[in-house]
Amino acid sequence: MSSRSQRVGAVFAVALFALFIRALGFEQVFTEEGAAFAPADATYHMRRAFYTFANFPETLLHDPLLNFPGGVNVPWPPLFDWIVGGVAKLFASDQAGFERVGAWASSVFGALTVIPIYLIAVRVATPATGIFAGFIFSMIPMSVKYGRVGNPDHHSAVAFVGALLLLLLVHLARRDLSDSKILWLVVPLVPARLAMFLIWHGNLLYMALFEATVLLLAAFTRRGPIVRAEALSALLTAVALSPIVEQVLPVPIGGAYSSISLSRLHVLAMVGTSFVAFCHLALHRKYGDSGAGLRIAVMGAASIAFVAFLIAFPPTRNGLYPAFQFLTMQDGAGLATLEQLPLFSAFGREVVHSPTKPWAWFAYLLPLAPFAFPAFIREREKRNEMFVLFGWTTVFALLAMSQRRYGNDLAPAVSVAFAIGLLGVARTLLARASQPALQSPAAGWAVAILLALVLFSPALRSYELPRIASGWAALRGEAPARATGIDRIAQNVAAFSRKVRAATPDTEGFLDQRRNPEYGVIAHANLGHVLHYYGRRATATDPMWSYIGPENWARSLAFFRTKEEGKAIALAGILKGRFVVTTSGEESETVAGRLHHRDGRRSEDSPRLEHFRLVTESTPGRPGFDLLYPKKLGDEPAATRVSYKLFEIVKGAVLEIDAEAGKRVSASVSLQTADGRSFTYAASDEADDDGHASIRVPYATGDTNPVRASGPYRVSAGFSLARVHVDEVDVLEGRSVAVSFDTGAVGAF
Repeated sequence: MSSRSQRVGAVFAVALFALFIRALGFEQVFTEEGAAFAPADATYHMRRAFYTFANFPETLLHDPLLNFPGGVNVPWPPLFDWIVGGVAKLFASDQAGFERVGAWASSVFGALTVIPIYLIAVRVATPATGIFAGFIFSMIPMSVKYGRVGNPDHHSAVAFVGALLLLLLVHLARRDLSDSKILWLVVPLVPARLAMFLIWHGNLLYMALFEATVLLLAAFTRRGPIVRAEALSALLTAVALSPIVEQVLPVPIGGAYSSISLSRLHVLAMVGTSFVAFCHLALHRKYGDSGAGLRIAVMGAASIAFVAFLIAFPPTRNGLYPAFQFLTMQDGAGLATLEQLPLFSAFGREVVHSPTKPWAWFAYLLPLAPFAFPAFIREREKRNEMFVLFGWTTVFALLAMSQRRYGNDLAPAVSVAFAIGLLGVARTLLARASQPALQSPAAGWAVAILLALVLFSPALRSYELPRIASGWAALRGEAPARATGIDRIAQNVAAFSRKVRAATPDTEGFLDQRRNPEYGVIAHANLGHVLHYYGRRATATDPMWSYIGPENWARSLAFFRTKEEGKAIALAGILKGRFVVTTSGEESETVAGRLHHRDGRRSEDSPRLEHFRLVTESTPGRPGFDLLYPKKLGDEPAATRVSYKLFEIVKGAVLEIDAEAGKRVSASVSLQTADGRSFTYAASDEADDDGHASIRVPYATGDTNPVRASGPYRVSAGFSLARVHVDEVDVLEGRSVAVSFDTGAVGAF
């Protein structure tokens, strides 16, 4: 690439290619029913970004829809969601337009990451290697997954900022960089740190590696300007971050010194970094010719002293504990979350999916990838950059093998490693060829690209090529391929959540964080965020697990495990839950299971449920998260299975019936859902010695709900028969309804 314009054009082309790969599957996101986003964290990012879009420039800091009742301060830093909402404000005028913008957020960040990857590779190799590294990054399944259209999560933005931090490190390591230019790096160092702090709540992991690398680089190069730049920029970062933490953001989850939410601990981390750097600077000024060993020892001692200071105080010690639990997989979510499972089986933890799923065949090269730098970067003037890349890639490779999620953070650096390694291996192999043509640079590039395509072949075969065919069909106006996996789940849970919104009364709190919802929906954690965004309803639990509210988490679990209707009603009262969502995976003997599998009707083993009525349900045959779990013996056929049902908790109308003493009295009503499924709710009681029977029923016979009665209740006692209409107000307020067999007359009193 001889000219600057050619290089810029090539980088732009690779960025477009990265965007194209991440756009595959667009036809499964933009559906006739509406946009369908990845049904977990991404959907909550949309909820939060939409808040900014609707109330710009405000950001959602305390969400009354989370951890209901009570709400909670949002544990995620706000920058990513604020950017998405703000950009959407420029290009959209309604929610549909907002969703079109938001759906592409991660894809755009993924495409932009090609730029720092290219610049990193150019510093240690050639522009062509940088283009190759960008191409490899574009195709890594892990990066594509986090950056795909319809997955507006913060991970792609984190990888982009992480790549910028690595670029700054590589630039800082240059031997030919003058002292004045090193000091000028203070200018980009501060905003780069702030961006990482304000985008990802796990930022301390990045910053610990970043700061350690800068300090070690200063120790080994013995360059005073690096130490001064580090000390000054860390202190300025602390100064800039402090008012954000103290005045803008609310008290975070985990306390004022939380390690899992942006807090004072992060400000202290920057102060501590500056303290360690100043200790190093003091040593440098007094003993400028001291060796790396002494410098590292001084910084190590200063670091230990600062950490000991943090541990000595209970608030900071307690704030650090959740981070330790997360990294060691001792938190409640660790063993149940796919992205936190290891890439390979290790330490008694088994792999759920093949490592080729997130990495293709490159997975088996990850342990070797860092060694591509020392193996093929031999120039003495690039040694510092080589060590920086080797250390950074090694740390994230180990993390990525221990928890799959860190593959996203490894991807920028390892793309450079793979590009250099594949090209180096190809040239080494061809150097032994007898034909001169095979020893040419073009032959080396051809072999390296061919190796990359072979290593990517599992992803090409199972993901990219089928998606290209499906997308092309959609663009031609033909039927795309049927949604599978997470796409199918996303579409179906979004459709159900929209049904929930349509079938339930509006509440406060969705667009005003200062107002509390009037009621909540009790649902399993996986459904929390889709109910927040599509349904606009509050829940007690969500995919943030127990971090945001252990009490409500425990009460929700107790609700779904209880076998007693009275206990379920009591727990719902504490949770202020007016509605309940049940799933096809409920245990049959629990209250939730009896609701879902029998619509609350009696069985041989359990009585009917009196205070729950079906309001709406997912379309039969459309799976939700149950698609991820193995089928069990006795499961209903997939074609007729209803994955989700929404029940309302009601007082129930009481049918007051006069009949012969000891006579069995029964009441039944035929009901039909919006999708045409029909069932009968029946109840019975025995008349007492005074000839009186009471039957509580949860359904009205009006036509106001999606689940409607096909007629009045049929009340019978022996040969006596009455047809009884029950009003909605009777059910909601628990009114008594008098039933007379003589005339069939009905009256409330």
